[in-house]
Amino acid sequence: MSSSCVLTEQAGLDAGTPIFCLSGRRGLRARLAGDAHALEDRGLGELQTHLTQFLTHEKQATLRAAVARKAFALVGELQLEIEFHLKALRLPLADLEQRMAAFDAAVHGFEAERRTAADLLAGDRIRAFAELEADAERFRIQAREAFEADLDQALARGADAEQTRTALAGTIVRFFDTALEETIAEVGKRLTAALHSHQHRADELIALVQRTAADLLEIPFHASESSEALETRRDPFWVTRARPEVLASIPPGVVDRFLPAATRKVRLRRRLVEQIDGVLLRNVENLRWATRQNLEDTFRRFGADLDERLALSLVATRGAMAAARDRRTQQSASVEAEIESARVAWSGLDEIRKALARI
Repeated sequence: MSSSCVLTEQAGLDAGTPIFCLSGRRGLRARLAGDAHALEDRGLGELQTHLTQFLTHEKQATLRAAVARKAFALVGELQLEIEFHLKALRLPLADLEQRMAAFDAAVHGFEAERRTAADLLAGDRIRAFAELEADAERFRIQAREAFEADLDQALARGADAEQTRTALAGTIVRFFDTALEETIAEVGKRLTAALHSHQHRADELIALVQRTAADLLEIPFHASESSEALETRRDPFWVTRARPEVLASIPPGVVDRFLPAATRKVRLRRRLVEQIDGVLLRNVENLRWATRQNLEDTFRRFGADLDERLALSLVATRGAMAAARDRRTQQSASVEAEIESARVAWSGLDEIRKALARI
């Protein structure tokens, strides 16, 4: 069985889902060397072609389908609220009061679940920061090794100080333009995976609130698909597209001209290595700081969205019952008219939902 078949089967993917076999490390080396043929062999060329075609031909259809899915879920929630309101209008008032009291008692359990979700999110936030620190250190070590290797190759060819500095400057720019993007993508992938589990937990909690109310009112309940209301940021983590800092020119020292060639090479290498360390420190710190700020903002907004969704769900669910109770206590003669109005509204929403399902 091919690797693509195994992935399709084990991951539960659709048979038509494209799967690309990539080598990120080898692709990076090919990119740095400017080897287009090797880049194609590593699978990156095929992926790039697929993404270009997707953005050109399929982006609008995909966006339209995503918007339709969200609207479909939202309409379903509105229909459920109307069903709560309709059932509450039909129940005897004393019976409705008892069921509302039972729902209010269940709210304490919802709050406990919300606090647990918030604690888990805080734990993933701390873990994401720790992984970022490890990424930054690992990246700095890999970059230093790559730059020193290029430095030694230039010196072995007999390049002078300016030639060596120019060659290294080009390597540094290419390295950061390519490797930083891959590092950013990896951080983003981990963040998306972590927040996906919290998204799922939030959806389950919202569904629990709705299911509890539906059970109390004896209404059939079917959980809607995720509204995907809690999304990660798509802004680039590398917040500036300015070129990375590179090496400064090294004027020859007064003493250098009187030293043997081998000694001059050692002194030149030491000064360039010091510059490499400085350049790495500044560029890697820029990446680490920008990424940390974006992570902080993403987790903060995600937590706020989770709390807001739960609060709105509680308000909408209980509010539908409370509105019916208030109407019942104020003027029973208008209840039948309101029931008919709610039924018409529900039917209208159902037509919209059917139209969205066809998109």
